[in-house]
Amino acid sequence: MKRIFFGVMILWVGFSSLACQSPPPEATAETPAPAPPAKVVLPVDPVFDETAKFLAARPCQTPALAAFQETAEYKAFAAALDQNWTDLEANRLQPMREWAATEIVEAEAATTCLFYPFGGPDALTAELLFPRARNYVLLGLEFVGRLPEFKVGGAKSMAAYFQNLQVSLKDFFNKSYFITKNMNAALTGDKVDGILPLLCFFLKRTGNVVSAV
Repeated sequence: MKRIFFGVMILWVGFSSLACQSPPPEATAETPAPAPPAKVVLPVDPVFDETAKFLAARPCQTPALAAFQETAEYKAFAAALDQNWTDLEANRLQPMREWAATEIVEAEAATTCLFYPFGGPDALTAELLFPRARNYVLLGLEFVGRLPEFKVGGAKSMAAYFQNLQVSLKDFFNKSYFITKNMNAALTGDKVDGILPLLCFFLKRTGNVVSAV
């Protein structure tokens, strides 16, 4: 079980070389190896997880969301998103993995809790470089915000929301980081409400389950 904390707490199931707790001591003949921690299975709130799937262009089960995923507007959004992600994977994410595999091996292995100051919604970099951490603490100056509440018959507002979501992700896809000035303009209540939708977007694109917010 992995946890991420950002003002509010988000739990997801799956997962500074500053470790928040010391790594367990090495086993010797006198000190047997410690038992691995018991797995914890978290209940999943389907509302949060389905909304996160919707934001990340992953198939939804909720009838209203699944129906909107069949519209031309959503299919265009999903296609653009998939292309952006493919480019990001080839040009940035894979080189980052290769760098981490040689440059921060010991730090990655020893880190159980990752502290990421000024990480904002960038859960992607945290998990990509330190995939075995159990807790991630991200700090940022941006407003946390809320996940959207899409209603039946709200196709027009849904389409506008996804246009704004694409704008809010543009800097990250182009540069691999967010620009605070641009985020403040894009992440407003009448567009994309805070960084929480972006955080959930990254979690779902990397195969995690949003258990609770």
